[in-house]
Amino acid sequence: MSNETLEVRIEIRVVDGGCQGQRWVGPRASPHPLKKLRLLPTSRLDLRGRKRPLSEPVEALVARRPGFVPPGFEEMFDERGQHDLGQYLYGQLFSSLAEQERLALEQAKEVCVTVVCQDVFLTSIPWVLLARDGYFLALDERVNWTIALAADRESLDRTVDFPSSPTMLIAVPNPCTAEYGETSAAEHVEELESALRLHHADLVRGKQLRVVDRWADLVDSLQTHPPDVLYYYGHGHGDRQVARLVFPHPEPGKGVQEIPVADLALRLQRLVRKPYIVYLNCCHGDAGAGLGAGRQLADTVPAVISNRSLAFVPQARAQAIRFFQQTLVQGERPHTAMRQLYQPQLAQDSVSNPRWMTPVFYRSYGPWLARPVIQSGWLPDTDWSARLDRDVQWAIVFEKTCDMLYGGARRGLAFLWYGEEGQGLDLFHQRLRTQFRKRLPQVCLLEYRPHWPDVLGAKDLSHEDVYGTLGELYQKTFGVQTLSDVQRAILRAADPQCPKTLVYIRHAVLTPRQVLNLRFLEDYVCWWDQMLPRMLGPGQFALLGISYQAAPGEDPETFQHLVAEQMQLEDLRYTHIHCHVLSRLGHVDRRHLRRFIDEIGFPLPANRREQIVEDIWERSEHGMYEKVIVALQALLRTLHGGQSPG
Repeated sequence: MSNETLEVRIEIRVVDGGCQGQRWVGPRASPHPLKKLRLLPTSRLDLRGRKRPLSEPVEALVARRPGFVPPGFEEMFDERGQHDLGQYLYGQLFSSLAEQERLALEQAKEVCVTVVCQDVFLTSIPWVLLARDGYFLALDERVNWTIALAADRESLDRTVDFPSSPTMLIAVPNPCTAEYGETSAAEHVEELESALRLHHADLVRGKQLRVVDRWADLVDSLQTHPPDVLYYYGHGHGDRQVARLVFPHPEPGKGVQEIPVADLALRLQRLVRKPYIVYLNCCHGDAGAGLGAGRQLADTVPAVISNRSLAFVPQARAQAIRFFQQTLVQGERPHTAMRQLYQPQLAQDSVSNPRWMTPVFYRSYGPWLARPVIQSGWLPDTDWSARLDRDVQWAIVFEKTCDMLYGGARRGLAFLWYGEEGQGLDLFHQRLRTQFRKRLPQVCLLEYRPHWPDVLGAKDLSHEDVYGTLGELYQKTFGVQTLSDVQRAILRAADPQCPKTLVYIRHAVLTPRQVLNLRFLEDYVCWWDQMLPRMLGPGQFALLGISYQAAPGEDPETFQHLVAEQMQLEDLRYTHIHCHVLSRLGHVDRRHLRRFIDEIGFPLPANRREQIVEDIWERSEHGMYEKVIVALQALLRTLHGGQSPG
């Protein structure tokens, strides 16, 4: 643990109907008594000029649900309301500072505040809002405060030696029912794996990373391959009475299987080798207080992260990626990494929305020993590889999408692209997803991945057969009974703060192993045009992405000739969509590779730059897209290891 970190421990307990505690500022400090603390549910504070019991804002956080905002919530948790509550909490914990304490807090480069308590209500208080002199201390980079919870003081003496090459288990249940909407789980696993494998070559599926989506598979994996890190991303259900994780029911068609967090805690307690980190990234994972993630898991797991209230997909995903980059790659201590999670700009958010303060952290360790994987301070964006080349194709998609969203008469766009194996056809899907999120922050992007139907290559299907097959496919994808219910499923999954929602229908790449009847493709696009008005509600738009991989020896331009010229798929008489066939995804030329390396900011020696570019070009078979990325990843690992690139 850094010598520059000032450890502050505050113990609070409820005794004889009152609240009292002690404060330690520094490891060898004498305790400072905290008497008559006003931290009971009935304690009254001034919130936006109105006296309220402390229980009112605390319970409002727990009560918030999709489609339900408790009375007074927006007033209590706008900037002023958050600050009033944070200032009140700071006054309770840090009133009457001794001179030695004040100097220690002012001179420390980093302050770690751990609130030790067992009372259910005290645990539910959003301590991360601590505010002083007009600033939230968890956000103020001038003071670098981190705020954690702990159940007892003894757990803070535990030393953790975190492995340099950790194993990770990811659980991503995505039941897609009428009650529990799409979470973009597959997309999130992709982006997380991409962010980690660049530095941990073995942290990929099939090696030290395992991915499950059912409770039975999670239990089995815990027993057969106990992980160092357990990450749950999905739906949660919690209030003062229950705290549960939501999995698909083991029997198809029976909805969901709700698993108490206590059941997961019991499974972890039985492990001989327990996880060092558990991150439950779901709504209300810690809402149950004594039944929630923190209290159930903190005795077993040194670092536990969950959400105290309603979580939103873009913010939850961005926060998790940043946390694991900080801890697994850069060797940060979990409580220090939490400070990055609270930055509103992480997910293009604002402090005016309480979503920034959703994660809550439980700490049961003292010294945390970890070795950073990277030695360089430079770290590229997680989506850097998806931005290689393809600028012409991306520009067309982005321009047409903006035209549709802002003034166009159509509700949907269908894009088709093609190329050979190894040319990154699937990575172009990722390019669209990541760039849309960055370029259109006020648009909620939802990604759905329907499986291609088995009748894809059948030659004797009627239009009615195709339409019926597609209807069933979309109902299953959105977890609804009729196509008219799709718009409600989209509304449940969308961010209510975004005025527009873009639904991205992403199909797997059509490969030579799949027999494709091009007439099916034509029927699909025509069906999509006809059905969109039923499936989309106000402010909802759709984008369909289909990609085709040519067979070995097949000229990829044959697909373009058949679809665009012979079938004239772009020129059919559509009512609600436009269709575009993009140009071929081919090799990356030297000029673009050189420019890309400069734009991303690879720190290359000036006198070696041209030779390094030439080496990458040769190793990638003269610009084969996916081999260029592999070569660039190897270059990054070399740079981060502090070595000179060869």
